[in-house]
Amino acid sequence: MEFCKKMQHASKMAQCIKNGDKIKHNLSNYSMLVQELHSQIAFNDQICCFYIKKFIFFKKAKTPLAGYGLFITGVIFEMRAFTVKRIIIAIIILFAAIQFIPVERTNPPESAPLQAQSDIMQILKSSCFDCHSNQTVWPLYSKIAPLSWVIADHVNDGRRHLNFSKWNEYSPKKQLRKLDELAEEVEEGKMPLDQYLYLHSEAKLSPAEKEKLLNWAHTAMDSVQLD
Repeated sequence: MEFCKKMQHASKMAQCIKNGDKIKHNLSNYSMLVQELHSQIAFNDQICCFYIKKFIFFKKAKTPLAGYGLFITGVIFEMRAFTVKRIIIAIIILFAAIQFIPVERTNPPESAPLQAQSDIMQILKSSCFDCHSNQTVWPLYSKIAPLSWVIADHVNDGRRHLNFSKWNEYSPKKQLRKLDELAEEVEEGKMPLDQYLYLHSEAKLSPAEKEKLLNWAHTAMDSVQLD
């Protein structure tokens, strides 16, 4: 019962922060809240300030629910009541809270896409385009944090290194370098990445597809005209 009462009190305090209409976003204005939490839940001032700062950060980032979850999770852990049940509750709350942290999953318009014969385009779409084009297929699990963060980071990193949707914006010298890198990584079996193949086994290149892709890359390299 005592734990429930303290949790209810902490929830009310966090709700005050969330609503925060009469309180400016300045930590000094939370001194009364810090004192209240200190007396009610045995927080020390430093810990109170830490969780309040975190909440303000998420609120300013327009994700107050994430901050609210983080705040309540902190309450549970700092109460020093580390029962299995309470730890599980904290994990569930934190997991739910991080779902509200925005992750950018976009497919911008293709500005200057690669043009190649249909069989090559089919191989590239099957094995490369999810990370190296603006035609990414975002599966359902890409919307679940923290996996969504990892996938979005991989896609953004892949597009930075090579984006077939912007291929014709590359200079001839850059195209030549990218084709050489593509051929090298395909030949050495480095692409597609192993972690991608775990969930997309159909993207694995067969020996015939590897040979076809390598022949295309070498032919394209020979046709690149340097200034």
